[in-house]
Formats: sequence, C-alpha cells, structure tokens
Amino acid sequence: MSFSGYLVGTWEKRGGVLTYLQIINPIINHMPGNAQPENLEILIAFFDANEQLKMCITEKLSPNDMCEIDVSNDERLANLEGDYGVVKIFSYLRNTDSPTGTVVPGIVGYQRRASLVAQPPTAIALAFAESPLAAVQMEFAQVEYDYVYDGCRRLGSI
Repeated sequence: MSFSGYLVGTWEKRGGVLTYLQIINPIINHMPGNAQPENLEILIAFFDANEQLKMCITEKLSPNDMCEIDVSNDERLANLEGDYGVVKIFSYLRNTDSPTGTVVPGIVGYQRRASLVAQPPTAIALAFAESPLAAVQMEFAQVEYDYVYDGCRRLGSI
C-alpha cells in the first residue's frame, strides 16, 4: 500500500458489478512544523472508458478518518455516464498559496468490486475482489490536479 496525494483506480457498473472506493487519511499532520491536526480535502474525478471526464465529487477527511464511495449508489453519482472507467483521487490543502489548493501526500485507498452470481436453481453467490488504489508519484500530482480541477470546474461538479 502506497501513501500519496494522488491515487488512481477503476470503477465499473457493467452487469450489476458494484464498485466501492475507500479513501483513508491515516496521519494527523501533513505539513511539517504545524502543531494542529489538519483536515484534508479530497477531489475524486471519474473518467469514462473514452478518457472523458464525466463527474467530480469532493470529500473532507479529518485525521484517522475514511470515506467510502459506492459508485453505483452514491446520490452524487446518479448521473455518472458510462459503464466503466478511470478514477483519479487527489488530497490537497487549501491553506496554501494556490487558490485551488496544493496537493499533499496524505491518503491511501482501496477499490472493491462485488457482484451477485446466480447459481441455479436457487443459490446466489457473492463474488468479491479488493485491491489497493495505485499511488502516482508526487512529482506528477500538482500538474495533474490543476488540469483535473479545471475540468471539474468546467463541468460544474465543484
């Protein structure tokens, strides 16, 4: 499991597959020298299989906090178009020089997939898979975040 300010994964809704994203803020202080615990802001951007940004949502995570996004059932994603795609997740602080925020290392995450599999005549099994969200090197995070943030703003998602 890698710790970063920029995580990537996939989402899927094909054939009744459910995708859950779990994002965790495991530490208290993200900026050396600060005495106070800091809350992170999280930007979650959903792209379709054609590489088009479709929707963005935000979360706030206090230290030792987590959020879970149920891609198929989260009301904020009710209009998410497409059956599958890429998800990009950024952790950032607004109390910096940038008006949109500065990406800081601060999150880890998992993606889970579940689906019901019918086994005639009456049995139903739950197929389940879990993997870590991949951490992208921080040297790419701020430029990518600025690009995605601007796309989310143009969509009216943030």
